[in-house]
Amino acid sequence: MKTASEKPVNTQMAKAWDSLAVGQDVVLTHTTLMPIAGTIDAITDDQQIIWITSVPLRRRMIHIHDGYRIHLDGH
Repeated sequence: MKTASEKPVNTQMAKAWDSLAVGQDVVLTHTTLMPIAGTIDAITDDQQIIWITSVPLRRRMIHIHDGYRIHLDGH
């Protein structure tokens, strides 16, 4: 898994999961589910799965095919 010690600053919408990095603040939106706001805690080496830490949901695993759209820094 990738690790990072600092949060990158990026206000553009993520175009692909491969542009994501550990420590980024994101908002995940879905057509039928509530949005999830949090910080990327981990990414698998193949970049198919990310873990998001958020309050109150704690740590949550999201797969690339779960239907979420990822926005960086709340955009």
